[in-house]
Amino acid sequence: MRTLEEAPMNETMIDRPARSEAASPLQIDLARRILERIKDSGWTVGTRVSVPDLARTFGVSRSPVSAALELLVAQGILSPFETRGLQLARDVADLDPEDILPSSPLEELYRRMMRERALGQLPQEVSEAELMPRYQVSRGINSASDTSWGN
Repeated sequence: MRTLEEAPMNETMIDRPARSEAASPLQIDLARRILERIKDSGWTVGTRVSVPDLARTFGVSRSPVSAALELLVAQGILSPFETRGLQLARDVADLDPEDILPSSPLEELYRRMMRERALGQLPQEVSEAELMPRYQVSRGINSASDTSWGN
């Protein structure tokens, strides 16, 4: 992945942020939540990142937190600390997670549905049974939205 400085902005990127096939929806969601926590807590450049603290905060194991942090490293938001661990590498006050982190499959589906509704391609009233074949999804998508997207 490229950093913000390396990535040219165009309409396609704004409409649909890059997606990483290697990152799971949980990792992407955690990366967004971690970035929001960093912003809300007012971290300054050089602040050390604690994987165990983040895992406790978000109620997950260290493994998905570490993978989420790697997404933030790839975007230049975090960098390796001198000896070990990670630190905040840049000011994040004005960063929007939507612009720099990959979209999850659920987010992409949501954006597509909203775009089609805005263009009048999706009726105001539609059943789940009608949406499933149109968007090639199963009923399992409800479970995903109930567990991670509703937060």
